[in-house]
Amino acid sequence: MQVRFTPTALEEHLVAIKFIRQKNPKAAWDYLEHVEKVLEQLKLFPNSGRSIPEYPNTGYQEVIIPPNRYI
Repeated sequence: MQVRFTPTALEEHLVAIKFIRQKNPKAAWDYLEHVEKVLEQLKLFPNSGRSIPEYPNTGYQEVIIPPNRYI
C-alpha cells in the first residue's frame, strides 16, 4: 500500500506540528514520531486502518491520531 499526503494535507500537518512545537517542542517531536510510526504500520499492514465511513467502498483507509484523522 502506498501512503502519501496530498499537498493540502501535508501543509495542514506541518502547520499542526509547528503549532505544537511553539508550545512544547518535545511533544511536537513525539507526535511526529508517532504519526510516522502509525503511517508506516498502515503501509505495511493496510488492514490496520479502517474504511472511511463517508466512502466505505473506495479501498482507502484511515487512522485516527488524536486530534487528527489521516486518510
